[in-house]
Amino acid sequence: MDACKKAKEAAYQKAYREANKETVAAGMRAWREANKESIAAQHKAYYDANKEAVNARNKAYREASKEAVAAYQKAYREANAEVLAARRKVWGDANKEVVAVRNKAYREANVESMAAQKKAYYEANKEAVAARRKAWGAAEMEARTQKRRAYYEANKEAARARSKAWGDANKESTAARNKAYREANKEAVAAKGKAWSKANTEQVTNSYVAQTLRLPMIEVTPNLLALKREQLTIYRLARQLKKATNEQVPDPD
Repeated sequence: MDACKKAKEAAYQKAYREANKETVAAGMRAWREANKESIAAQHKAYYDANKEAVNARNKAYREASKEAVAAYQKAYREANAEVLAARRKVWGDANKEVVAVRNKAYREANVESMAAQKKAYYEANKEAVAARRKAWGAAEMEARTQKRRAYYEANKEAARARSKAWGDANKESTAARNKAYREANKEAVAAKGKAWSKANTEQVTNSYVAQTLRLPMIEVTPNLLALKREQLTIYRLARQLKKATNEQVPDPD
């Protein structure tokens, strides 16, 4: 009798759930919301007592339902993108060192696959990538410029050597690119060249001194630079003095 009664009860409950799905679902949601802590504690206690069995069961399910699991996870990520992003940011900010170490290890172990992923993404999103790079470059231009200047000042010889080596290996492409840029930006290039020439002259830079000597910069020694700069400075002071007394002197430059 007991077995028959249990069977009837189970059949009744099943029929009720089928006929009242929304009501039952709403009741379960409300109950879960009202008992979050106790439910979480029950789940944790069960998992701690049955870790191996739970992990094995979950693994078996994932293996047998890969497509369904992937589809569910994708749908969940798309429906909760902002929440997940905020959660990742909070965790990342609290575990920066761990994230950096893990990312570095992953990159080193997956160089080829990551390169392939980046290439595929770029090919599929060229316009978006170009727009994002342009926006980032405009926002970071000053910081990047300062960083490059600081690096150059600290590594002048290495930077010059590397620049020369690259230029020697890419003469044709560099010349073509420079020519195209000058053609497309004639006014800006002319103004920049004029300003650069004026600044060189006023500051008596190394390139200006070499120009007055009519020698390539690479052939001018430091001692010769110092002597010629001193001479130019003296001539300029003399010219200023003569000008102050309304007399004319020829331009030694």
